[in-house]
Amino acid sequence: CYYLKDRNSEYKKIHLPHDLLVYGYNMRDECFYVIEHNHRESYKFFNTTISYSVIKEAYMGYVHILPYDTHPTYYTYTAKYKPQKQSDEYYKQAYAKLFIEKHVSIIEGLFDIKEFGRQLYQTFECSTISQELEILINCLNVICNIKNVEKYSLQYIFGDYINMTMIETVINNWRFIRNIFVKYNYSRQIKKISLKNIIMRLQQLYEEEKLYYEQLFVQMSIIRKNVL
Repeated sequence: CYYLKDRNSEYKKIHLPHDLLVYGYNMRDECFYVIEHNHRESYKFFNTTISYSVIKEAYMGYVHILPYDTHPTYYTYTAKYKPQKQSDEYYKQAYAKLFIEKHVSIIEGLFDIKEFGRQLYQTFECSTISQELEILINCLNVICNIKNVEKYSLQYIFGDYINMTMIETVINNWRFIRNIFVKYNYSRQIKKISLKNIIMRLQQLYEEEKLYYEQLFVQMSIIRKNVL
C-alpha cells in the first residue's frame, strides 16, 4: 500500500500487504488495468490504471519489506476453461434448493448477533476494545462484503422477483456499526451514546435479518413448488 497513490491512508505512510486484481495492460501508456479500493475499511471497488513502475515498486516492497508474510506474492487466473453454461432456471432452482436446506442453520446462526452485542458491551466495560479493534473492523468488513455479495447474487439470479429492501436495510445497519468503529480507530474516542446505538442496532439487526430470511424462505419455497 505504501507506493499506491489511491490508498490515501497508507500512501507513503505505512507498509501493509494488499491484493490488486490486474486484468489487462496498455503497452503504449505503460500501465496496468486494475481493480482497487481506496482504503482498507472499504469494500467498494473501482477500475483504475497503475503504471508499470509503480506496480513493480509495490511488488518489490512487498517482497523485501514484508518478508514475514508467507502468502504467495501473486496468483494467476485463466479463462481457458469454460464450464457448460446452465439455464437461468437451473441457477434459480439450485439457489432455492440450497437455501431451503440451510434455512434452519441460518436462523440459528443469527443468535450470534445477540452474543456479539453482549461480548461487545463487556469488552467496553473492561476497556480492552483498543486491543481488539483491528480484528473487529476486519470482521465487520467481511460481514459487509458478504452481505453485498449476497445482494448481488440475488439480483443477478432472480432479478426483480426478490425485493431488495430488507437486505439493503440490513447492509446499511452493518455499515453504521462498522463506521462507528472506523471513526473510533482514528479518534480513539467513543461516546457512551454511540455504544448504546451500536447495541440497539445489533438488536434491530437480529430482528431484521430474521424477518429477511423468513421472507426469503417463503419466496424460495414458492420457486421450488413451481417446479416440483
